[in-house]
Amino acid sequence: MTPRNEMVWLNLEDEDELNKSKIIDSERSIFPVSEGELDDFIGVVQAKDLLSKIYSDDHLDLKKNIRNNIKKPLVVPENMLSMELLHEFKENKKHVHMVIIVDEFGSVVGLITLNDLLECIVGDIPGIDEEDAPRALERKDGSWLIDGRYSISEFKELFDIDKELPEEVEDGFTTIAGFILSYINRIPKIGESFKWKNLSFEIIDMDSNHIEEILVTKLPEEEKEEE
Repeated sequence: MTPRNEMVWLNLEDEDELNKSKIIDSERSIFPVSEGELDDFIGVVQAKDLLSKIYSDDHLDLKKNIRNNIKKPLVVPENMLSMELLHEFKENKKHVHMVIIVDEFGSVVGLITLNDLLECIVGDIPGIDEEDAPRALERKDGSWLIDGRYSISEFKELFDIDKELPEEVEDGFTTIAGFILSYINRIPKIGESFKWKNLSFEIIDMDSNHIEEILVTKLPEEEKEEE
């Protein structure tokens, strides 16, 4: 899913110009809509229903236009299985192809689209509203520059790790950034590094509290951390 801190959403308490910029500048095709806080979401709106009027009417009442085009998304708990969610998409044909994910307290934790779900089944599907996929790039010295959103399953395959990482099941992380946060148990700083087994991890870039990029290097056998 797209986690809460990466969601692009429209707040009806914001000025029209701010929401207008989000709609025009973002590559998203569907936006969650809330009043005040994200947890107070009232539905979703599709960009195609708004853009033509935004460009053609300088005096557009954007808030009213958004309200008039709000649609109800599916809302599901974060522990729902993928195949159950696919069934919900099939059964609820009147809903837009976006799901709002909530935790046990009803707080929004993220969103997932039908396209995201299908990719889990059939692999990558190019889409015009998608951000670049998280990547791992090998450098000339053999080290790897890895996006913080890079999946744990792909990371383990990349480094031939055939067992669970520390606290992988208990903490339920799914990205390399999640592993780092779980392993060091705090928010790291740029330039900070640590070792795990035969790998060295260095934090290359941060966006506030979000780990953007990590440099991962295989260590010589004599530098390998003892289990």
